[in-house]
Amino acid sequence: MDAILVADDEPGIRTSLAEVLRDAGYRVETAADGAAALAALETNDFSAIVTDLRMPGADGLTILKRAREVSPQTIVILMTAHASIETAVDALRQGAMDYVLKPVIFDDLLGKIGRALEHRQAVWEAQQLRHESEQRYDFAQLLGKGREFLPVIDKVCVSLVHPSCCYHQSITTTPSTMLSSRVKSCSSSSN
Repeated sequence: MDAILVADDEPGIRTSLAEVLRDAGYRVETAADGAAALAALETNDFSAIVTDLRMPGADGLTILKRAREVSPQTIVILMTAHASIETAVDALRQGAMDYVLKPVIFDDLLGKIGRALEHRQAVWEAQQLRHESEQRYDFAQLLGKGREFLPVIDKVCVSLVHPSCCYHQSITTTPSTMLSSRVKSCSSSSN
């Protein structure tokens, strides 16, 4: 279950947002001001933060900055009743996922949070797959770490740039197929 921090100095907004998010299945913690939100960031791991832009103790941009330092993958959505294009642009440049106006339309906010968390999950999965494929198909691991493989690697590299081994490939050919074909071609032409 994703954990969300709701930070707002207005008790009615804070309580209402927390209830709506809990009803949607999220684990919710609240903070009554910026200082409490910063303290919560130090002791908890949040998937998302929904914070007011203007609060005593620390403003929403300070909370955003600290969230980026402590937990860069945490999604931050800023709310404000005092909208300006400058503050919205500044918030987005500093890494906020979104910027919403008060009064908050709960269904819109739930949609934004849901999409942001899905995107966050997709990014994490892509990073995991990339890491796994790098580990699984690491060239050094495939050939081994011994010095006996260095002459083999040198011969493959030389043969790949040798003019007699060069030929055109279709655009759909994968690099591994091309490498395999060139190695086979060079092997048969040297016999």
